[in-house]
Amino acid sequence: MEETTGVNGIKVCYEVRGNGDNLLLLHGNAIGRQAWDGLIAGLSKHYTVYAPDLPGFGCSDMPDIPYNVPFYADYLDRLMQRLGLEKSAVAGVSMGGAVAATLAAGHPDKVTKLILIAPAGLTPPQGGFVKPSRFMDASFWLLSHNRDMFRRSLEELFFDKNRIPEGVAESVFSRMKNPAHRRAILRNVQYMAKADMAFPDMLKAITARTLIVWGREDRVIPVTDAERFAKLIKYAEVVTLARCGHAVPVERAESLADAMLSFLGEVNLYYPAEQ
Repeated sequence: MEETTGVNGIKVCYEVRGNGDNLLLLHGNAIGRQAWDGLIAGLSKHYTVYAPDLPGFGCSDMPDIPYNVPFYADYLDRLMQRLGLEKSAVAGVSMGGAVAATLAAGHPDKVTKLILIAPAGLTPPQGGFVKPSRFMDASFWLLSHNRDMFRRSLEELFFDKNRIPEGVAESVFSRMKNPAHRRAILRNVQYMAKADMAFPDMLKAITARTLIVWGREDRVIPVTDAERFAKLIKYAEVVTLARCGHAVPVERAESLADAMLSFLGEVNLYYPAEQ
């Protein structure tokens, strides 16, 4: 069921489904909330799942503000208050992973368990249409008007381009035509293109048990960052997925759901560190 609410005067849309303990899903800067479509049904059998469109995405408001990881972490803290979520497990992919980690470090009392899926924050993204360049504004405009160029950029997020759902591709391409949405993506890319020197020390403040999941063929953020995150977070374990790129929730939805549920304790699976 899709709901809307407001925080600090900014409307946010979110999907909520299921019953049980809370699980908050945070999308990245490329595909948006649709990245979780293949997981929500299964996860909601065990949890009350909340999947918001972050400001600047989907049907949420897209104001002219400085979009970045600290803004989203603060917004989500306030959103949890608004929704009455005192505690929640939190999962985030790519930019959403950096946001989830920032939220967990700043509010350890609110995040029960943390799942980081190919998170940004250490190595700046270098592939897909989220990569930085000197002419990003013009590049995003071209991507929104040239379907072939857009498709080639989207394919960089995947190991197997045949796994790109046509509905997702069409939806993302359509959203790119909205200048306010392009502005949000651009500002997020500009923020992530610069190394945040405080980010590694912030990771050391995370006390929640953490699962780190990465596609071994990730061309956007290297899989070697998985161990870098694991060394900085006190209670962390790593799962890597073969034949998988950056868009893990889309390309390997079933394997990711298994890993998440095993980590969260809902299913008794032996899930080795490499699949």
